[in-house]
Amino acid sequence: MTMLDSGKIGIAFVKGLNMFGRKNISSSQIRRLLKRVEFAHKANVRFIGIYGKHSDIIMFKKAGVQYATIGSWIEKALKSELGEDVCVTTRSLKVVKGVVSGI
Repeated sequence: MTMLDSGKIGIAFVKGLNMFGRKNISSSQIRRLLKRVEFAHKANVRFIGIYGKHSDIIMFKKAGVQYATIGSWIEKALKSELGEDVCVTTRSLKVVKGVVSGI
């Protein structure tokens, strides 16, 4: 069992992908990009799903790093792919569940 097997689940919200003809990227391109991030940081992150109409919600497991660090890795990878800045906000699944249950 690795640290990631018992890792905490997080969610990355990517702003502005595939909207208004800008920052266009397919879900298969995103998956390849996330595999590269995962390979570079294999002890710290495993991506477990991509969701949303614009493939802009990314679920991951993390160990040994902050949620924001993973967001930064995703931002850098997307900038490398798209040639422009992309904003990524991360939250723990626990926080998102708390927000949703309060509605």
